[in-house]
Amino acid sequence: MAARPAHSLPLYQRYINGVPVHLKRKTLRLQDKYIILFLFGIFTIVFTCAFLFLPNFQEKVFGSKIKREKEGTVSFREDLFRIEAHNSSYLRGLDKIKSETQPPGEHNKLNVLVSKMMLSPDNAGALKSEIQSDKELFLKKYREMKEEIKRKELEKLKKVNKDHEGHLGGRGGMPSDPDVKVQRDKIKEMMLHAWNGYKKYGWGANEHRPVSKRPNLEGIFGANSLGTTIVDAVDTLYIMELHDQYGDARDWIAQNLNFDISADLSVFETNIRFVGGLLSAYALTGDQMFKIKAKDIADRLLPAFKTETGVPLAVINPKTGSTHNYGWVSGGSSVLAEVGSLHLEFDYLSAVTGDSVYKDKVMRIRRFLKDLEKPDGLYPNYLHPVTGKWGQNHVSMGALGDSFYEYLLKQWLMSNKTDTEVRQMYDDAMKAVFERMLVKSKGGLTYFAEFRNGRLEHKMDHLACFS
Repeated sequence: MAARPAHSLPLYQRYINGVPVHLKRKTLRLQDKYIILFLFGIFTIVFTCAFLFLPNFQEKVFGSKIKREKEGTVSFREDLFRIEAHNSSYLRGLDKIKSETQPPGEHNKLNVLVSKMMLSPDNAGALKSEIQSDKELFLKKYREMKEEIKRKELEKLKKVNKDHEGHLGGRGGMPSDPDVKVQRDKIKEMMLHAWNGYKKYGWGANEHRPVSKRPNLEGIFGANSLGTTIVDAVDTLYIMELHDQYGDARDWIAQNLNFDISADLSVFETNIRFVGGLLSAYALTGDQMFKIKAKDIADRLLPAFKTETGVPLAVINPKTGSTHNYGWVSGGSSVLAEVGSLHLEFDYLSAVTGDSVYKDKVMRIRRFLKDLEKPDGLYPNYLHPVTGKWGQNHVSMGALGDSFYEYLLKQWLMSNKTDTEVRQMYDDAMKAVFERMLVKSKGGLTYFAEFRNGRLEHKMDHLACFS
């Protein structure tokens, strides 16, 4: 009997698609080993790179996000995602870090402070009262400090600094005639009566109503408290040697006269009353304060001269510098008496300040008028500041023309009679006026009539006396 194979179990044949496949040994081939080794190497490299470089990548990602948060570019959805990510476990970890990093006892101190802030209604009311009290005390001290600063500034303004001691004839001397002494004392008495009434009932106002004892708010400077009466009177008080009254006027001007106001003011009136009044006081006393105040006001008038001809406009706002002419004047013109009554003050201001700008302004006006063609040698009352042409053909030695002629002669006198140009202008003007406007009445009275459109109007007002 034939022997059986050594296998105790049956052998099976493998088939693929009906084709028998022989059984092979169970170990891997060399090619398969290389493939597995290659895949394992790749996996090792990827893992190593991830381990080494992933932290830097994480920092870069989150650092960029933090930067965008600072710049305000993180969207609401990102913020919401971030809040959800910081769950309770993270917060517990944060609390743990804080507790480990805080010095011993700091956490308790913080809790104590927080508990103190949780005030009861009574304690809250007491705290509020204490805060209010501290606030009022602070404000009181602040007001006292401001008052002290103001007081020191006022004391500084009261201090007199002189450029000179006044000019000969300003004060002193007694009349040799007893009757003149009596008359002089009476005039001083009248001055004191008017001054004391103004000081008692209208101090600081421009004008005073002596009957109603109230300020006059309808004058040329309106309701602005510019102390026109004080500035008008200060040089007279000095000449009369009314020392106390002069001191009061001087201190008021130093402490209160201020043209930083938004109001329409007459350039002409501001010049003759304020600039002229202050410069007169300066000439008599040498007190620098009067000169400084006069310069400040004159500087505020300068924008009115910015016209094509240099002839100034009539009205100015000293705060804004805006200017215009009166609506009632013929064709938007300027008035002869107003544009011609600036020279004395501006010329003298340049002399005492060393700044030629003021004299330059009035000299331009003078030369423009000198070269301008004049009808029959006469100066009409209206002159347009832009076109440089005369307005309505109306000539008067009274209102609208008066002080123009007065200032021509006084310019010559102020130059110590050396200014021949202005003297020639005055002589030529008077020659034309005498030939065409001087009239004698049937009663033998001589007067200056007014000349209008080639005809005489037989009237003369008191302002012609200035001429």
